[in-house]
Amino acid sequence: MASERSMNPEKNICLFLNSKRKIMNSRLFISPLILSVLFYSCVNNTTKENKDPAPETYRGVQIKNAFPTGSIYNDGSGEKLGYRSVVVEFTNDTVIPVHLQLVLPLEFISFPGPANWKYKVFFLPDSIDKLYEENDSLSKDLTSYLGNQSALISNLSKAINPGEKYKLKLGCLINPDGLARISIFSRGHKHSLSIPDSSDGNISQDSDTELNLQLGITLNETYSVIPVGKILFRE
Repeated sequence: MASERSMNPEKNICLFLNSKRKIMNSRLFISPLILSVLFYSCVNNTTKENKDPAPETYRGVQIKNAFPTGSIYNDGSGEKLGYRSVVVEFTNDTVIPVHLQLVLPLEFISFPGPANWKYKVFFLPDSIDKLYEENDSLSKDLTSYLGNQSALISNLSKAINPGEKYKLKLGCLINPDGLARISIFSRGHKHSLSIPDSSDGNISQDSDTELNLQLGITLNETYSVIPVGKILFRE
């Protein structure tokens, strides 16, 4: 005897269409999940292939570069320059003193590329407590300090004892004014500057007894990296 399904072709057709509809609905439900898994897998693989960011602590020395603050400086001749200041904190997590030695260029440095784009960096003395007025203009003490370019401090030497934190303040004049970031780092330290990986070739290799420090600055879409000193490991 033939089965009921084979004896009722119209019912067979309805059952077939219903089963196809269930399969299609299942596919529509599963597809977003599958796509999400595939997308996560691709992103995860891409992340692993990228170079890991350098840590803030390297060889037992931590370097933290704060976000810069700034305003406009009128140099007295009518030229308006952008002014930025940044706090850089060094922490000695080793068991021996480390010696920080920094020497900044005395003259303006030209950015590669755009004509007349330049910058100058210097240390801010601890005697200048107030950098800005309430209206965000430069304080009188800072304006007076910047007015004597020959007196700007460009050398620093500091012994940092085990467990000690040391903060220094950097000032920078830039032309033209724009979106600027400033950092001090070695080859092994983290920084947030938008500079290409190829620039690492210009950064000096470290040795067992010292780290070579660079100052990097970005202005809009251009950048500059220069050597500025060392961290020495001595008993």
